[in-house]
Amino acid sequence: MQISKILKTSITIMSTLSIERSYASDILLDEIVITATKRDQTIEEINSSIQVYDSEELEKSRIDSVKDLDRLDSSLQIRSRGNKAYSNISIRGLSSSDFYNPSVSIYVDGSPQDQAVFSQELLNLDHVEILKGPQGTLYGRNAQGGVINIITRKPDDEFRLESKLSIDGKEQYGQALVSGPLFEDKLFGEFSIKKSHESGELTATDISDNKVDDNQTKYFRGKLRYAEKDNPFEAELSLTHEDYKSHEEFYVNASDEKNREVTIVAQGGTKPELERKTTSASLDLSYNWDKIELQSITSFQDRGLERNIFGSELPETQTSYSEEIRIAFEPSDNLNGVAGIYAQRTNFERKPVSASGTNIGKHQIDSYAVFGEGTYSLTDKLDLTAGARFSYDLAEVNFEQTSPTNFNFNSEKSFTNISPKLAIGYDLLNNVRVYGLYSQGYKPGGFNKAVSSINDSIAYNSEISDNFEVGAKTSFFNNNLELNTAAYFIKTDDKQIYVGTQPFRVLKNVGTAESKGIELSARAYLGDNLTLLGSAHIGKSTFEDYNDPTATSDYSGNRVPYAPDQTYNLSADYLLPISSIPGELSIQAGGRYIGKTYFDEANTITQSGYMLFDASATWDVTENVSLKVFGENLTDKNYRVSAFDFGPGGTKSQLGEGRFLGLSLTSRF
Repeated sequence: MQISKILKTSITIMSTLSIERSYASDILLDEIVITATKRDQTIEEINSSIQVYDSEELEKSRIDSVKDLDRLDSSLQIRSRGNKAYSNISIRGLSSSDFYNPSVSIYVDGSPQDQAVFSQELLNLDHVEILKGPQGTLYGRNAQGGVINIITRKPDDEFRLESKLSIDGKEQYGQALVSGPLFEDKLFGEFSIKKSHESGELTATDISDNKVDDNQTKYFRGKLRYAEKDNPFEAELSLTHEDYKSHEEFYVNASDEKNREVTIVAQGGTKPELERKTTSASLDLSYNWDKIELQSITSFQDRGLERNIFGSELPETQTSYSEEIRIAFEPSDNLNGVAGIYAQRTNFERKPVSASGTNIGKHQIDSYAVFGEGTYSLTDKLDLTAGARFSYDLAEVNFEQTSPTNFNFNSEKSFTNISPKLAIGYDLLNNVRVYGLYSQGYKPGGFNKAVSSINDSIAYNSEISDNFEVGAKTSFFNNNLELNTAAYFIKTDDKQIYVGTQPFRVLKNVGTAESKGIELSARAYLGDNLTLLGSAHIGKSTFEDYNDPTATSDYSGNRVPYAPDQTYNLSADYLLPISSIPGELSIQAGGRYIGKTYFDEANTITQSGYMLFDASATWDVTENVSLKVFGENLTDKNYRVSAFDFGPGGTKSQLGEGRFLGLSLTSRF
């Protein structure tokens, strides 16, 4: 059982720009292992919605960091809310207003990631899997809304030397990788590096700086892998460090959005500063018997954040340790499954300093879980999946403030939950499979990490969601047309929302929210040269019962923030039939529509629906060298990605990237 088999072919339905050429016609999809389920299953056998994107698709779609992934899936939204340390990720309208307790989890090579590095760089990817809905029966760390599972390429006996240079009107970067055997058929290594600089797009009118929101990144990763031939034991040690510095956290007044203008005075008299340093380490050990694989993943992540905004210093640190032990089993042809235990300790500290005073807040969160699921084939067409998760979380906070008022508190509270899962799948035809699914999601309670008043000494409760889904996975005309569809309904109780007015907002449970919608994804191969891809997500996320304990406002019936009702993607990839030049020349074009988006619970701050257009031309000069010319947001559309009410200061917004054109050169040996 090869739990970590590398994907050999793309099985996604939608890719923003292009696909691998060998898929042109007469396609026979390989039966591949989905690493997300921790055991041997093809994508057609999984009774839930999942999208997988291989390295070819990711590279051609210019997926350089996690924040770019929402180009590939219409039900996925990734938005910066202030800076790259505070990313808001929503799947099917399920998101979290609390940066520190997200609804969606991100894994890199089996290790859970700190929420402040969700926007991290992506290098040497093998594939990315996006799982929708609760995933607590599969993953150690809880995942209420879904999982983004990132798998990097393993070093092996093949020597690789790769480099890439890219320059455009906004960003310039270079990256390099060397990978290969240290001892043949036994020990392998990898080292990769990336350095980038974004020059920014905003003009500060009071200091005559037209690229004031610049940033730069330095990224390093090393891997050491032991995988002796014919030995069932395998080990991989990974070490990553990222140093990110920026002045990106400018907020634009509504009247200045068109010209992308800001002032330093409005930011408190100084440019905003952010420095994030992250060190991650993981040790992956596995032993593979004939019908059983035992795996242990030990992870460590240390993150320091220095932030200066509106004249206040907001430093914070977070260190987390986690251990996941799981077993994947397949005792017979009719039964397979996975089971595991998980433990994590997170220590968080925040020390804001401003003209009005100082304070220090220390948090410790211990999480434990037992989880598992199994799939049993009742007949050769009908199968049943059942699973459950038991979670225990203990949150502790110690807070001290000396000025402007003195108040201190020590509080702790524990939370428990049992989350079930039940799914059924049926093969109507050889190429048509339907399924139904119920699963429960759990987001533990805790204490507000950005303490502002004594009210934060009271814990908010856990958020529970019930997820119902039906879907179909189909292919026709010898796999030249693929259609996948799903319909879902999610009810969330005790929704965790910030309430009150700035700067004294607190996290509270405000009531019930519902998300419902349909998804459709399609791929069509028209001859040997043209591929069309598309996806659509139509949904509605609302507060059904909203009770703000700090105000008289009732937002029942309002839309959930950061959850547009409609998103669409359509793209084309065409291989030009030209033989007068060496290699292959292809063109790609794509368009995306993002529907009206609300940024606050009162639904007073919005972004109307908009379209973005991208295009590129790729010249694969040889098997080793390729040249790409690209353009993004070709119509130079201005649009908000986040916004909030700044009281007398009016609405403050952050804008999406404007138009830019660029050129990249990639070499592989």
